[in-house]
Amino acid sequence: ISIEAPIEIEEKIGLLIIDSSSTFDQFWGRDGLQYFWTYQQIDDPYSIPITEVGDSTGIFTFDASNSGIYQFNLSVIDTASHTSKRSIIIEILNVRPEANMRIDSVPVTDGQIIRLTNEQSWNVDATYSIDTQNDIDNLSYTWFLDGKPIMSGMDRVLTRPEYDNELHELTLMVEDNDGAVDWVTVSIGIAGTPSD
Repeated sequence: ISIEAPIEIEEKIGLLIIDSSSTFDQFWGRDGLQYFWTYQQIDDPYSIPITEVGDSTGIFTFDASNSGIYQFNLSVIDTASHTSKRSIIIEILNVRPEANMRIDSVPVTDGQIIRLTNEQSWNVDATYSIDTQNDIDNLSYTWFLDGKPIMSGMDRVLTRPEYDNELHELTLMVEDNDGAVDWVTVSIGIAGTPSD
């Protein structure tokens, strides 16, 4: 049995292709070979093996949008009912999101000190945070002020802190469906106050 596939790939919207088309029987060639694929996510204790009958091409496709470590077992049966088996383990890697913060539409970078206009509130957003296409719609956004969670969501309004005589830390945490996170933290002061 011949199996060609990557050992690891990054998660994506699309298919993982496992190619067993070079498999042949020394007496019968490729004619009449039957392919039976069994796969299981081996890093998930609740995953159960799933078996599918493959087509005669020997090509197996698998949804690559969910990260994890998967074992694929191939059983090939020839016309004389002889069976050969082969296994391969493939890791679909989660890609960590990248947090991007804007304050009143102005991009900021991690560690930056920001001078806010002397207003009662400011628009903050995480619209330009990025992740793989399969995860981008499932990101969660949590906003912290001085280490305490104050709101969640992509676009929010930051209310002026009660004490404006000192710098405050504003943090955005972006988390994907696999629990991978990224952070952006900036120090904010308000123009015309002691925190300026």
